[in-house]
Order: sequence, then structure tokens, then C-alpha cells
Amino acid sequence: MRFLLILVLLALPLDAQELVTKGWSRAEGLLTQSYRYPQLRGLADRQLEARINQELRTAFEPPRTRNLDPIDGVYDEQRTFRVGRLDAHWVSIRYTGWGHHRGSSSTDHFAAGRTINLRTGEVLTLEGLFWPGLDYRSRLRTLALPAMTRWMGGSDPGPDFMKVSPGFYVTPRKLVLFDFFNNHSDQDIPLEVPVVRDMLAPGGPWR
Repeated sequence: MRFLLILVLLALPLDAQELVTKGWSRAEGLLTQSYRYPQLRGLADRQLEARINQELRTAFEPPRTRNLDPIDGVYDEQRTFRVGRLDAHWVSIRYTGWGHHRGSSSTDHFAAGRTINLRTGEVLTLEGLFWPGLDYRSRLRTLALPAMTRWMGGSDPGPDFMKVSPGFYVTPRKLVLFDFFNNHSDQDIPLEVPVVRDMLAPGGPWR
């Protein structure tokens, strides 16, 4: 019986991590806000877990706090997230959000991404995915251009398309790019891993 118990304990993973949703909502004056963000649970290293959770909690830019003009009315703001990947080694999150004055047709968009190595706590950058010195942005622009052209109804996205590095998150089989014009747009473009595999540096999410 003791031998069987040892075998069972050895079979259990050292980390049984999961993501839980945290957040807050408030209404103050002309401002109403609802924030949701993920927090990791289950890492054996609690200090590492705390560092990762700090990154997951602060991925968004700071909440809006400035005074609003009463003539514009109430400003509603919501931010949330979806999980691209969570396994023994990586967590990857796509954050989305919007804000607008009630009755206005104009909407502010918010976008961010975090991909974190759960063994080290390192936040992966888009540049860090690829071989050093590689002109990865030009390659990614070529790969993403057909999908963006379709999304724009056949129009050429123009020179501002991926003029700066886009945001990204990862899934088990895809690299997903977003925010191509540095304006927090909602459009995601997924690229299958085999399409970018020759560009990938060792040690990343698919190596």
C-alpha cells in the first residue's frame, strides 16, 4: 500500500496551474468601469507565481482617471481577456477592451498581449520569438498582408500597416498578430506555426 502511494505521488505534476478571473467594477461620477484580468494559481514557486501575476494584472495601460466633461455624458469602459495558451511552460493572453461616451458612435479600443514563460517568469517579446538579426517584421507583414487586405474589403492597407511591431499572443498551433496600425484595433490574424517555423529561435513556445 505504501509503495502504491509513492507511485501515485510521483505521477502527480509538480505544478497543476490554472487561471482564475479577477477584476473590479466601479461607477464614479461620469465614469463607469469594468476590468477583468487573469491570475495564475498552482505554481509550486509562489514568488515566481506572484511575479507572473503582476504581469498579468498590469498588461493593460492604466485605467482612465481624468476628469470628464459633463457635456460629453457618461463614459463607459470595459476591459477583459481571452486565453490563447496555458500549459506547463507557457501562458499567453489576449487583452481587449473598449470605451465610449454613451450615445456616441466613436469608440476607443484597447489591446494588449502577454506571453510568459512559466519556468522563468520572462515576458516573451515578438522579437524574442525569432532568430537574432532577422528582419521578422517584413516577413510577417508579407504573411499577414493578404488577410488584412481581405478584411479591408480589398483595399491596400498602405505603408502604415505593420510600420511598428504588432501585438501578439500564441496558441498551441498558431502565432496570432493584432494591432497592426498601433491603434488598438480588434482585428486578429493567425499564422500557422509551420508557416513561420524557419524564423523561430530555439527555446520558444513551439520548440
